[in-house]
Amino acid sequence: MLLRQHLDDAQNEADSKEKTVISIQDHFQQMVRKLHAESEKQRLMLEERNKELINKCNHLEERMCQYENEEAEGKVSIQMEK
Repeated sequence: MLLRQHLDDAQNEADSKEKTVISIQDHFQQMVRKLHAESEKQRLMLEERNKELINKCNHLEERMCQYENEEAEGKVSIQMEK
């Protein structure tokens, strides 16, 4: 009878440890999914910001070319007037 009790106790302890391990694994998987979702959200935000900055850079380059052309035209017209 005592041996049976020890066996039952050992089985119960093993079951308890298995449930604990499963619970920890589930919690870990939830954390990984959450981190993955947050990472994806950050990636999308950075991608959008990068597009905005590229557009702004392109716009500034266009303005700079326009300014340089206007400045060159201004110098040409001033030289022609002299």
